Amino acid sequence: IVGITGSVGKSTTAAMAAAILATARRTHLGGNIGRSLLTDLADGSIGPRDVVVLELSSFQLEWTPVVGLSPSVALVTNLVPNHLDRHGTLEAYGAAKKNIFRYQAPEDALLLPAADATLAPWADEAPGRVRLFGGDEPFALRVPGPHNQRNAQAAWAIGKLLGIGRADAERALAAFEGLPNRLALVAER
Repeated sequence: IVGITGSVGKSTTAAMAAAILATARRTHLGGNIGRSLLTDLADGSIGPRDVVVLELSSFQLEWTPVVGLSPSVALVTNLVPNHLDRHGTLEAYGAAKKNIFRYQAPEDALLLPAADATLAPWADEAPGRVRLFGGDEPFALRVPGPHNQRNAQAAWAIGKLLGIGRADAERALAAFEGLPNRLALVAER
C-alpha cells in the first residue's frame, strides 16, 4: 500500500504514481481521489500482489490511530497552512498528516521532498526508512507548471522505490493528461 498526503499536489501525485506503477503491476487508485477501495478489497478485486495507491487527506489520517496502521510506503508532498478551520493550528494539521508514517514498521519507507525544510524534522520521527526525493532529471510532461514537475518527481520516487525503471516512468508520465477540472487549455486567442 502506497499512501500520499500533503497540503497540495496529492491528487495529481497519486494519479501519476498509479500510472507509473501500472507499467509493471496491477495497480488500484483510490482514497480521497475518488472512491473507497474497500468494496474492491471485499469482493476480491484487489489481489495480494497488487499495488494500492491511496490519496489520504488530513481528515482521513485523523482516524489512523484508531486502527494503528500506516501504509508501507508513505509520501508527503508538502505542508502549508490548510484546513485550519478544522485543525485549529498548523501543528495540529501537521500532527494529523504525520499519521501517514506514525505506525510504519522499520522496513517501511517515508518519502519526503529534499528541498522542504518544514518537513525535514519529520525524518527524525519516522520509525521506518526515510528517502528524500527531488532534483532528478526533469520529465517531459503534458501537464503545465513547475508544481507538476514536483508532483512527477514525487511519483517517480515511489516508482523508483518499488523497482520501476526510469524509461517506464518517462513513458507513463508523458502519457499522463492530468486530472479533470485542473489546469487545462480552454482556448487560445
